[in-house]
Formats: sequence, structure tokens, C-alpha cells
Amino acid sequence: MNSTNVLFIEDYENFRTVVIEILKLDETIGTIYEAPTLDDGLIILDKNLIDVIVLDLCLPDANGVEGIEKIICLYPEIPIIILTSIELSRKIIDSLIIAGAYSFISKSQLFKLSLSDSIRNAACFRNMQLLVSGAR
Repeated sequence: MNSTNVLFIEDYENFRTVVIEILKLDETIGTIYEAPTLDDGLIILDKNLIDVIVLDLCLPDANGVEGIEKIICLYPEIPIIILTSIELSRKIIDSLIIAGAYSFISKSQLFKLSLSDSIRNAACFRNMQLLVSGAR
């Protein structure tokens, strides 16, 4: 199985560091790139092969749908997993799915739910999409 390269866009440095250290324990995850802002993340995306993006919903330079739309516009083939510390209404979840989010994980549930499993699932989904479209 190929390793999955992940871009983690999260402005809170301490949280980002802890999550990255946990992800490093998963042998299926390859390189983990990190960015504190969406703009920094877009620079990383431009220069590296990324399989899955983990995106904080509230960033200094983009919030919610805006951040997803910017990424999807440039990189529609990369699944985006949303991390959030706020409770999302059904209406907000629907708008994020319509914008292109693959899945959601609450930061408070992050250690009960496996971010690694979500990343693996998103990478498999991407690979299936690429095979169907003939891009691989």
C-alpha cells in the first residue's frame, strides 16, 4: 500500500504539533506537511503531491466554505477532512458538503475517533475517483 501524504492546515500551533505527532505513529501516512494559514497551505499544495487535506474550519485567512472553495477550485481531486471546535448545524454541514468537504471531525472527538482512519478512507476514496476518471 502506498503511503498517504497529508497537508494539515491548522492555525493553533500546539494542537497542530500534537496531532502531527500522533499521525506519525501511523505507518500508512507518508509525509505530513503543515501550514498555519490557508495561503501557506496553498503554497505547499502547489509544490508537493498531497493525497488528503485536513483543514481547520476557522483560520485567520479563511473561514468555512470559503476555505474549502479555494482549495476545491485549484485541487478538486484532493479530499478535505474538516476539523472544527465549534458545533455545526445541519445547515452549515450541508453547505460544507456542497462546497466539497469529504468528512468532518470535531476536535473534541478527535482522540475517540481515529483521524488516521479518516485519512485512509479519504485516500481510498481519492484513488477510486482517479481510477474511474482514468487519471492514474
